[in-house]
Amino acid sequence: MKKVYEIFSEKLHKRVFKSSQYQKQIDGTYKKLPSAYRFKTKERAIEIAERRHIKNYKIEEVDKVPIEKVIEYCENHIPYFEYFDSVDMDYNDEMVLVGDWWKRDTKKELYTHPIMEFIENNYDNVLTEWHDEWSTCSECYSGIRVSPNSYGWEPSYIITEYGCVCHKCCKEDPEYLIEEYKNINNKAIPNWAIELIKNEGFACLEDNEMTCERFQNGWHQGMNDTPEKIIKSIEEEFELKHINDMFDYIFVITDRSQFYINFTIFLRGIEE
Repeated sequence: MKKVYEIFSEKLHKRVFKSSQYQKQIDGTYKKLPSAYRFKTKERAIEIAERRHIKNYKIEEVDKVPIEKVIEYCENHIPYFEYFDSVDMDYNDEMVLVGDWWKRDTKKELYTHPIMEFIENNYDNVLTEWHDEWSTCSECYSGIRVSPNSYGWEPSYIITEYGCVCHKCCKEDPEYLIEEYKNINNKAIPNWAIELIKNEGFACLEDNEMTCERFQNGWHQGMNDTPEKIIKSIEEEFELKHINDMFDYIFVITDRSQFYINFTIFLRGIEE
């Protein structure tokens, strides 16, 4: 079993405690008790003991509650609870525990369940997230964030008729991208997928400046580019009745902010 480190006051003959938290009991239940400081390294425990001016202390090594036991507790006490490995590009393959972590006190005031802080403070590579901000890949069932957490946030998945498909599954089979986004002017693939469609023969026309420039749509003056205008310009440039007489196309979002998005179009010649 993994170990953690606690501060023990020899003068007081007891552990040094901080605020109360829910703690696992011998019978498997959790009870709200004063929580001991627990540290992943002995050096960190010594640092905090010195900072708090604790005299005559020693550092004790104790067993750490297995994450499986914590998950079991959450399954019984946290609404909408799920857990899975993350495949989101903004994370590092951590285990993600999602659920509704809110609780209400006797005055009906909301607060987060103490087990949430316990998990965050005691386990490496384990995240606690809110259930309505995460989903799973419909192919590999790994976790992916589906709710933006910044203005420049970019999804690590595409949306298909079967559900969300993560970037790793798209790399394994780019046809997910091609089937869903080819020749459609009302949605665009994320920036990370550009290399995937390049490998499938799509490209900017480098000898035609218009089709490789960055287009913008947003709140500021002049940010009024639309897919319809771009397609019409290509048809006029190549004297086409319809763009699909010569090209397949896919739109790509290359950048996004609070007030605008940048996008471009990639083309692939149609073989006769």
